[in-house]
Amino acid sequence: MVKFFRRSNVKLQARKRRWKLFVRGLWTLGAVLVVTVTLRYLSLHLEKLKINNILIDGAGEPLTTGVVLSRSGLSVGMPIFSVDLREVVRRLEEEPWIDRVKANRRLPHTVIISLTRHEPQLILSAGKFYYLGSRGEVFKEVEGGKDSRDFPVLTGLSRDEIEQDPPRAREIFQQALSLLSAYNAETASQSLGLSEIHYDKATGFSLYPEREHFRVLVGFDPFAAKLKRLGRALEKLKKMNQSFAAIDLNYEGRVILTL
Repeated sequence: MVKFFRRSNVKLQARKRRWKLFVRGLWTLGAVLVVTVTLRYLSLHLEKLKINNILIDGAGEPLTTGVVLSRSGLSVGMPIFSVDLREVVRRLEEEPWIDRVKANRRLPHTVIISLTRHEPQLILSAGKFYYLGSRGEVFKEVEGGKDSRDFPVLTGLSRDEIEQDPPRAREIFQQALSLLSAYNAETASQSLGLSEIHYDKATGFSLYPEREHFRVLVGFDPFAAKLKRLGRALEKLKKMNQSFAAIDLNYEGRVILTL
């Protein structure tokens, strides 16, 4: 007996598979479109998915809640899913007072902005006046009549020197801040105040008190150990009723006066 076997139609089966894949793709695409359109409709039309609360954490003078809200571009009533949070962050990062910022949604109707402000410690004098922050960052030009000038001024560096060697300039800024911190820790600083910190690449740092007319030569680190001698020296000079133009703290165990 001779048996006959029918050969399968390979081309027909391939067409069927392609058709199934095509139909499945259409169903998938249709489902995605339906979900997208539905979410878009809900985000634009359902009241509970519109912003009715904007929380701002970290605002304060001069960066008030109103300023942050204005810079962010957000407003009550906006569809919460239509807000591009990366764009909100980008806008806020253009505000010089803002150091770091994040923006998040809290469904169904709240957007939260969390920010950290720059805290000026010194005013840098380098052609113009600039705020110097707590990490030694220059973050804003001081605007006359608008910004506070109630900070000690750091002098001795030109704009060209800063631009030619930014890492070295940043190092000097941080040293100045370290000196400021050590000075503020001394009791004598409360009565003297501080008007200026001057830097000289050869002799180091000098302090100019706000309420007295003399110069304090501190030089380079260690600042804290040198400034410990300042209070003791001033107490003795007060008893002696001795006037002087400068006091040098660079010699361990003694101070040198310039009359």
